[in-house]
Amino acid sequence: QYDGTQLFEPEGLELDPSSSKNCTVTEGRTTNSCTFKARVTQHMKAPIRVDFVVDPFYQNHASFLEGFNWQELQGTVAEKSPCKFMNEDSSGARLFPCGLQATSLFNDTFSIVDDFTDEELLLSKQGIAWETDVKRFHNPEGYPGLPGMNWLFQRFPSIIPEELGVQTEAFAAWVRPSFSPIVQKAYAVILDHDLQEGQTILINVNASFPITNTDARKMLVLATTGPLGGPSDGFERFLLGAGSVCWAAALVVAAIQCSCSRKRGEGRRRCCRV
Repeated sequence: QYDGTQLFEPEGLELDPSSSKNCTVTEGRTTNSCTFKARVTQHMKAPIRVDFVVDPFYQNHASFLEGFNWQELQGTVAEKSPCKFMNEDSSGARLFPCGLQATSLFNDTFSIVDDFTDEELLLSKQGIAWETDVKRFHNPEGYPGLPGMNWLFQRFPSIIPEELGVQTEAFAAWVRPSFSPIVQKAYAVILDHDLQEGQTILINVNASFPITNTDARKMLVLATTGPLGGPSDGFERFLLGAGSVCWAAALVVAAIQCSCSRKRGEGRRRCCRV
């Protein structure tokens, strides 16, 4: 946890007490930079997911779910903004795309450095969103040269590259609503660097996403991935076991139907009696 009033005891990492502090975006500041030193307490084999957590953030609320316009996200420019709210900036420029989803993008950034070698770990931002989500979004014809527009890359330059715009994976991941108030999204993936037990790393945080005057907290999560994508082998085994039981039950029902099928209203046959 690097911001928020609700304290959370870290697992898997031991934070250096001298670097433990809240990296809060105070009023009047756009970014607050902090560095945390942590020791890895167990071996983590690549690929390692780097996720951010905002708890709570109600992406499942109606105002967030309805706070977008599909036509804009698919590259259509209407004569005037289709959004009732969050449709222009303080200078009167039109926000494109408009709405709460596109104006609340999480824009904290992170880097991880090996404290011994001073080597910065490569954080890949490829594959953090569903490919189908990315493909359904398109920048409008004439982007980014249309006059009077405030584009995503202008609002969030540290997250959105100009050449990608709404097709940035971080944006596609953010606008897929979380089903619970605990929003956990992929920020990046460490592809080719294991974290060794006892290794000390420096986590650099550039905090720009404000949660001041709320009961929310922000956290960074490092998790290894299993064969099914998640960090928990036990949960994966449970899913595979439950699926196998369902298939077995379906096969039993199918066998009964094939060997002892009967018409509606017909009495139960001897072969099916218990």
